[in-house]
Amino acid sequence: KATIGDTLVVTSTNNAIIDSGTSYLAMPTQDLLSLVDMLATVHGFDFEFNDFEKLYACQCPDLTYYKANFPSLKITLSDVNKYEVPYTEITARRGGVCFLKILALGDQDFWILGDSFLRNYYAIFDLENNTVGLAGSSVQEPVTVTFVMLAAYFGIAIMAIAMMRVTYLMCKKSTP
Repeated sequence: KATIGDTLVVTSTNNAIIDSGTSYLAMPTQDLLSLVDMLATVHGFDFEFNDFEKLYACQCPDLTYYKANFPSLKITLSDVNKYEVPYTEITARRGGVCFLKILALGDQDFWILGDSFLRNYYAIFDLENNTVGLAGSSVQEPVTVTFVMLAAYFGIAIMAIAMMRVTYLMCKKSTP
């Protein structure tokens, strides 16, 4: 089961493969088209297939709107385990164009949860038992660094340098 934001995406399969050798997410074409449709009708991001990039793309010139409104993808495995993939992992923005970093798998009967999924969870591959364990989310909200924060960090760095200098001079005086 998958949702984009809070909207359920119609999926054709309940099967998923965890693959550290795949950079993006990948899913059956039918599921990807359902996801693209949800992004357009519910969230206002009208994606079209970009032949050159081989990805879906849409115009998103307003960075503030994009950051505030692009939803994360939530994936539920085995009815109990819910995982969130932030929008920063499923999209790339270049020159006012947003690319959906999800590949189409044609008629396959599974999703591939690649590096864009795995970067957000701790994965343990148990080869003896053919299982994968996923633990905790490493998803963190992006931090916006303000001028005040930079000034504070700079001030702390200057104070640390001054304290080291004073300590050095005091030690130098006390040695014969």
